[in-house]
Amino acid sequence: MNSEEHIGLLIGAARRRIKQAVGSRVRRYRLTTQQFWILVAIHERPGLSLGELAGRLRMDKPTASRIVSALLERNLVEVRSHAADRRRACLHLGAPAAPLGEELHRLAARIRAAVVQKLSTAEQKALGASLRKIIASMDQLQHSDAGTSDRDDGRLPRRRRARAATDTVARTATAPQRPGGVQRGLARPRS
Repeated sequence: MNSEEHIGLLIGAARRRIKQAVGSRVRRYRLTTQQFWILVAIHERPGLSLGELAGRLRMDKPTASRIVSALLERNLVEVRSHAADRRRACLHLGAPAAPLGEELHRLAARIRAAVVQKLSTAEQKALGASLRKIIASMDQLQHSDAGTSDRDDGRLPRRRRARAATDTVARTATAPQRPGGVQRGLARPRS
């Protein structure tokens, strides 16, 4: 390792390499890397709420909502009411994605294994702990800077933007389907 390489540079390079590896493999399904990871998370834990999904993937709610909305439009994800709490919206794979759920899950397992293949168990634990500390430090920096910003960009406050994005997913899920609409789904991989 070059001692002059800053840790943030290395984290960014690793993230880009992982994204490239995933992107080249999911392109044949007509999925972005974020859509892929969301479908995998829903396959692994059917019935997640949007907030739980965002937390599991360490993604902000507006971004998760935007991606889920795109997947809802393609019928790859569907929203169902929770059996015990009808107010709670639960995410499940839609009919076009269900047959490929296990295939996407196996691909995710291969990618996850490749990421850590050259690390011992102890190194994986140490790296995970270190990355969580870095994430916490960046969250702390972001929150401390949020109170000092005088920027007026005309956008809704962060909390209201998150709620507006979440409401969009809820409206999309409850909106009646258009008759005769084009059904766009998950592409079968090309052989």
